[in-house]
Amino acid sequence: PDALSGVEQLLTGGEALSVTHIRRALEKLPATQLINGYGPHESTTFACCYPIPRQLDEKLRSIPIGRPIGNTRVYVLDRHANPVPIGVPGELHIGGAGLARGYLNRPELTDEKFICDPFSDEPGARLYRTGDLVRYLPDGTIEFLGRLDQQVKLRGFRIEPGEIEVVLGHHPAVREALVLVNEGSRKEKRLVAYIVQQQDQPAKQLTASELRDFLKEQFPAYMVPSDYVFIEAIPITPNGKVDRRALPAPSRSVQTVEEESFTAPLLTVHHQLIRIWEDLLAVHPIGIRDNFFELGGHSLLAARLVDTIEHVFGKKLPLATFFAGATIEHLADALLGEQATRPRTPVVAVQAAGSRRPFFFLHGDWFGGGFYCLNLSRHLGPDQPFYVLEPYNFAGLVVPPTFEEMATAHIESLRTVQPQGPYVLGGFCNGGLMAYEIARQLHEQGETVDLLVMIDPATPAPHKAVRGTISRLGKLLHVGQEKTLDWFLLYIYSRIPSYRIKVQDSMRSLKHDQNGQKRPRNKQSSLFTKFATMIPPAEALRHQWSGIYRWIAAGYEPGQYPGKLTLFWSSESFSHTVNWRAVTGAKDVVDYVFPGTHMSCKNENLHVLAERLRTCLDEAQVPG
Repeated sequence: PDALSGVEQLLTGGEALSVTHIRRALEKLPATQLINGYGPHESTTFACCYPIPRQLDEKLRSIPIGRPIGNTRVYVLDRHANPVPIGVPGELHIGGAGLARGYLNRPELTDEKFICDPFSDEPGARLYRTGDLVRYLPDGTIEFLGRLDQQVKLRGFRIEPGEIEVVLGHHPAVREALVLVNEGSRKEKRLVAYIVQQQDQPAKQLTASELRDFLKEQFPAYMVPSDYVFIEAIPITPNGKVDRRALPAPSRSVQTVEEESFTAPLLTVHHQLIRIWEDLLAVHPIGIRDNFFELGGHSLLAARLVDTIEHVFGKKLPLATFFAGATIEHLADALLGEQATRPRTPVVAVQAAGSRRPFFFLHGDWFGGGFYCLNLSRHLGPDQPFYVLEPYNFAGLVVPPTFEEMATAHIESLRTVQPQGPYVLGGFCNGGLMAYEIARQLHEQGETVDLLVMIDPATPAPHKAVRGTISRLGKLLHVGQEKTLDWFLLYIYSRIPSYRIKVQDSMRSLKHDQNGQKRPRNKQSSLFTKFATMIPPAEALRHQWSGIYRWIAAGYEPGQYPGKLTLFWSSESFSHTVNWRAVTGAKDVVDYVFPGTHMSCKNENLHVLAERLRTCLDEAQVPG
């Protein structure tokens, strides 16, 4: 800069000017008038000029190219050659005395780029189509946005990335922005925004959701980028071009972490849906409140998602349900709600056909609906009948049954399918514990159980001490079992996050009708106050049956069982397993350990579990 200190005017051109560098030049050259010159070779190099003022607007994100020079006309036109309003992007057309005659020995290209001037009365007047995307600013100057040959077509829509970059640049926390189309590992194209933040705003971390909401005010959904990558600077090649190879690939690991955005899955159905989304979108991790479309989904992928859900869950969700709320949480509620509206059946035939003895399974899924059983049945093969014994129905019960009474009810249900043994039983988590009690009672009744499989079974009586303390307190205060149950449910509410969240959902549903309208105050419980989150009403606590089950299980002592126990353990659970041989007195106990966690054995590791289970079923089969 010191070498130019004596220069009165300095004309620059060739590439779009950097605002940051221009600010620096203005500081170093206080007596020099900087001019931004614009023009293609087809208009003898210069068509517009912009004398850069010494005081630049703090919000300025690009240097305008100014106004046309003498004997030059410029127009900003849409694709139909109509002038566009101020602020609306269009293609820059140049006319006037400086135009070239055309391209040497290339008549077709000349006809394409040099067109008749519809705004001139001069015979033979022409306009040159620059292919540059620009717009008029309110002061009459022109702002360069980018090249039209950078225009992309995404899912049938033509998009100008430069237009999105300009709007992003108007966000007060954005210093520079670059928008590109990225093709993911599944050949799905999506818009990616690379963001350089303003350095003078360190106090507030910019988030992708903030930028997404900012763009939604300006553009339709198809023009809002799916991914936002925050970088220190946009990499530049020695020739001054953007070095696309140096840009990081979009992934959640390089995006700004949004503290409010990620909500971990709670239910089995959440984990199943997340796996489907990850396969379709090639995005990880996904929270249950992330929006499908904001993660890069679109209508075609949505249709594929609906088909996959039908295959996995056996439920056909209308696209309207999906578009009403494109989150894991909403879809899970729709699946579970659709299930809740049907009459509850104690035994469900997942697959009734097959020549083998039926396999009766207790899925143990109080919250998630046991949808994983559909995939488990498929893995076991078309010749294996598969029946689900649904969790016990506590609706309307003031005093719940004992654990043994629940098992007796299940036996009555399974005998409607198979009146006599030998029986083949299995269960997951708390369903495994119930399968054990069913097998024990069947043995007492003189029946044979050829196979009893317990998958990651629940610990017997995990809350025994708490229930005992609460029961003794109830006797001391002369209150009934109904009140002591409510006290126990409050304890569970305070200790177990998943139960607490579901109770809070029940509280919201109690305060609002099915259309989301708030119920009249006289129809709401008087306990719905600011303290309701600390002391939920009994109605909400009782609505979540898993808490009632914990109360019942806390009073259960497994009796002796002389048969064989086949235990499946996830590697996560195996390190702190119960000694079932000592608990039950069983002499024949076999343990199998498979990789993963308590939840993954129902999802990504389901095929491993099913393969071992199939072997056990083969060994236990008795010709019918």
